[in-house]
Amino acid sequence: MLYKNKILVENYGKRKVTLTKINIQNEKKVVAIWLTGEEKNSMETQESLLPLYAEYKEKKYLVAVFQSGNGNLWDLTSDLLCYNRKRIPELELKKEQELLVSEPIQETALSI
Repeated sequence: MLYKNKILVENYGKRKVTLTKINIQNEKKVVAIWLTGEEKNSMETQESLLPLYAEYKEKKYLVAVFQSGNGNLWDLTSDLLCYNRKRIPELELKKEQELLVSEPIQETALSI
């Protein structure tokens, strides 16, 4: 379920939660909430999300909140991709080494 633009998510008691975007993936049990710069700086918005967090925590969903930033998206994404491209082979090598250490040595008897 994907909602775009300004939407009313739920009416929790006296508070109304209005967000720019929320993405609920029931099959993965993930809720992604996207906040604008104005929303992330609003204490009212932050407090109004608490019941939403509680509701999905009870359902054992992961709630991820993405907040608008001030950095250059192109440069930061490029840096992240370069880092991951370098880091993934390192992690794969480490995993292989751990597997080699943890595998039991099988002895075979030779009969003459």
